[in-house]
Amino acid sequence: MIFECYLELGSVHALVRQLEIRGVKSKLRTNANGKATGGQPFSRGALFHLLRNRIYIGEIVHKGEFHAGLHDAIVPRQLFEKVQQMLTEHARARTSRRRATAPLAGKLFLADGRRLTPTHSRGANGKAYRYYVPNTCQTGRAAPSDIRLPAAQFEARLRSILQRAATDGPDGLQTAIRIEVHVHQILIDLPASHLAAVRKALADNEQADIIDRNLVRWAIPWTSPRKGCATLGHTRSQARRDPVLIKALRSAHAILEHDRKGRPFLPEVPACRYQRRLARLAFLSPHIQAAIIEGRQPIGLTLEDLVRNPLPIDWDEQERFIASLAAR
Repeated sequence: MIFECYLELGSVHALVRQLEIRGVKSKLRTNANGKATGGQPFSRGALFHLLRNRIYIGEIVHKGEFHAGLHDAIVPRQLFEKVQQMLTEHARARTSRRRATAPLAGKLFLADGRRLTPTHSRGANGKAYRYYVPNTCQTGRAAPSDIRLPAAQFEARLRSILQRAATDGPDGLQTAIRIEVHVHQILIDLPASHLAAVRKALADNEQADIIDRNLVRWAIPWTSPRKGCATLGHTRSQARRDPVLIKALRSAHAILEHDRKGRPFLPEVPACRYQRRLARLAFLSPHIQAAIIEGRQPIGLTLEDLVRNPLPIDWDEQERFIASLAAR
C-alpha cells in the first residue's frame, strides 16, 4: 500500500501526511526488558529508507551488491522498480534546483574544515536573503553566530574571479571543485588543466600552485565585507592594531639578513631562546603579517600564542592555526 500510495502522490512529503491520516504507524516492538519501541508515525527519513529497501522484493544487499535472499518478496518487482525510477528522477530534480539556487552547495568550507551549507531568511517585506552558514551537524557544536556569508555577493565575487581565467563557462561556479574561506584569503581548487590560464590571470598577491596531479589551488587575498559576513574571528568594527604584536613582527624581521636576490635567511641560530622563537614570526604567511600590521588579526590573538605554540611551515596550515586560535 505504501509503495502504491507513493506512486499515486509522487511525493514523500505528501506520503507522510497520507499515512498519518490513515493511521499507519511503524511496527510496535517489545524488547527483552519489556520496553516498547516503534508504534510511531513514519518520518520522511524512514520512508525514504523503506522505499529504497530491496529486502521487500526478496533480496539482500552486501557491500553494494544485490543477492537473492532466502525470504519471500512482499512487494512486486515491477512496482518496486517504478518507485525507484520516480525517487531517482525527483532526486535529480532536487539536485538541479539546489545547484540553481545554491551553486556552491557541497563545495564551500571554512579553514577548520567545516562545510558551509545554504540557508535563507526573509525580511519584513517577504524578500528571501540567501546565506552560507557552517554545518553544525559535522561537529555537534554550535557555530559562531557571526559566520554567515551572503550568498549572492560571495557568488558574484567568485564568478568575477573565475571569469578572469575564463573558467566560469556555461556551468557557472560548477568549475570550482572546492573553495576554502580563510581569515584573509580564499583558496579555490580547480582542475589542473586550468593552471596555465590561472597563472596568466594572477593579480598582485595571488598565487597558483599544483597541490596534486589533478588540482590547481588559486590563493586570493580577501577581506570580509562589512555587513552580514563571515568574520572568521574578527570584524572590521573590532579591528585594533596591537603594538606588542607589531613590534615583535618588526623585531623578527630585524633578526634576518637578505641575500643578493632579497631572499631572507638566518645567518646563525640566535643564542637567546626568545629570539629563536621570535624569528619564526618573520616567516608567517604574508596575509597573516599584513593582518597584524593593519589590526585585522583575530580578536584575542596574543604574542604569547605565536611564540609559545609550534607554528606550521606551510602558509595554508598557518591560516588554519590562526583560525583555530580565534575559535577558542
